[in-house]
Amino acid sequence: MTTKTLELSTNLIGVEGIFCSYWGNAKSEYVLHEDIIQDDFDYGYTDVHPDYYYLHFDNKKYMHEIHTRVVEFLDELLTDVFRKELGMDVTVVGYGYHQPREYNFGGDIHNFNLSSDSFQPLIDHCIKDNAESFGDFLKENYTSYDGFMSWTPNSIQGIIDEMESDPARIYGAMVRFLIQDEIKDRGNWVHEALSEDMFYSEFVDYDELDEFKEEIKNNSVFSFDLDEEWKTELFKRELFNTKVFTNRCAELYVNHTVDDTSSIIADDMELEVELVYPHVKNYYESIKKQTLELKL
Repeated sequence: MTTKTLELSTNLIGVEGIFCSYWGNAKSEYVLHEDIIQDDFDYGYTDVHPDYYYLHFDNKKYMHEIHTRVVEFLDELLTDVFRKELGMDVTVVGYGYHQPREYNFGGDIHNFNLSSDSFQPLIDHCIKDNAESFGDFLKENYTSYDGFMSWTPNSIQGIIDEMESDPARIYGAMVRFLIQDEIKDRGNWVHEALSEDMFYSEFVDYDELDEFKEEIKNNSVFSFDLDEEWKTELFKRELFNTKVFTNRCAELYVNHTVDDTSSIIADDMELEVELVYPHVKNYYESIKKQTLELKL
């Protein structure tokens, strides 16, 4: 028996919104725990500053992973519903996605092939067995109005007339009708399906960050290099841990005040005094604390 394959998409079956990366469950801030990046950076759990993250977010990698998970979710959903409601076996295979430049008129679209030996049971379910409710469904969802132009027929006769000429839209509407109750029931599962074991650190391009960290390590960072906030904040955080800085502080500690040492090191390293001072102060306080503990 020849397998019939339908080329469908999330917008054709009415689930475009719930998987959208702009306003739906696929928003990266929900999926990747972006709200903790600042705290992770401040506590030293990551070297990724929020500014660096947003400048170097790997959207292509992220959307590829989201597409994979959307298809997996649809595969489970459609397989279950077709088998339970129609006694049919179907397979779902994804074949890419479209992410619009602007989201004024629509969201992300995930494309997939839906295959089975025959879709006649689906046709019968909609047009014969549930004609009245399917007709109401078509009128409610596919009637044009100001601000919305429907390309899908809003009547059963229209569905029959265009079944051969526009199968994607026609079968998409029938699949949407079939799954409408189940997708509502599984709505709360979507976020978990998209976000499980997902973390922001997996979707960052680290090249520039690694280069800058190497420059800090080699003491080759100067004030004019700190032209972005993420560089300044990372440098400020890491300065206290560099050997050049701590060795110089140790040399100057006995005979110089915090202000003097800050000025000297700032001149040596060609940095602003304001960047150096807090770290020199912390160093002096740590030495004093250690000295006090030894005396006790």
